[in-house]
Amino acid sequence: MPAGSAQIQLCYGRDVPKSARIDPSARLGPGCTVEDAAVVEAGAEVAASLTVGYGAVVGAGARVTQTVPPYGRVAGSPARVVGLVETASGRALPGGSRAIDVAVKRDALGALTFLEEKNGLPFVPRRYFTLSELPDGGLRGAHAHRVCQQYFACLAGAVSLGLDDGTARAVVRLERPEQGLHVPAGVWVTVFQPAAGTALLVLASEPYLESDYVRRYADFRALKGLS
Repeated sequence: MPAGSAQIQLCYGRDVPKSARIDPSARLGPGCTVEDAAVVEAGAEVAASLTVGYGAVVGAGARVTQTVPPYGRVAGSPARVVGLVETASGRALPGGSRAIDVAVKRDALGALTFLEEKNGLPFVPRRYFTLSELPDGGLRGAHAHRVCQQYFACLAGAVSLGLDDGTARAVVRLERPEQGLHVPAGVWVTVFQPAAGTALLVLASEPYLESDYVRRYADFRALKGLS
C-alpha cells in the first residue's frame, strides 16, 4: 500500500482504485471519489464530495472545487480544466469525428457562412441548441450519445472540445464560424475553456431523448466494450 493510502481511504470511506495514483501530500475532502487511472499530484486539494474522473490528472498544487471530468487535466486555484489527457498526435480525430471547413463570403456588409445537405452538412438536423454566457472555467457536455450525431460551430469567442472514443482522445479548439466539427454517435464530448463572449451552436441529428445520453463514464466504457 503506498504511503498515505490509509489516510486517503479514511477520507473516502472506501478503497482507492489500485490504478489511481495519489501523492501522499494531496488533501482530499470527505466523500471524494477518485476513479480508475486518475492522478492527483503533490499538494493538490480536492473539496468534499467531488469526483476525480477516470484517467483525470489533478496538477500539483491545484485547488479543485468542481468535479473533474474523465481524462480532464486541471490546474490552478481554483482549478480549471486546461486540457485532456490526449493520445499520440497526428492521428485522425476519435470515433470518426472530423473538422469541416465551412464556406464563407465576406463583403462590406459582413461575413456569411453556410452549409447545405449536399455540400458539407453531415446530416439533416432535427434539433439545435446554443451554449452562451458560459462562466470562466465553465464545463459543459461530459457525456456521449448512443444514436445522435452532432455538429458544432463557434459563432463568437472560442471554446475547446475534448473528444474521446474510449481508446483515442484529442482536443479541437473552435475559434471561427467557418470552422465546423462533426461528432458521430459514440464519442464522449467535453466542452471547456470558453473565452469571454463565446456562443456555440450545436445541430443534432435526433430530437431530445434522455435515454440516448450516456452520462456515466463507466457506462460509456461498457458501451464501447472496454473493461
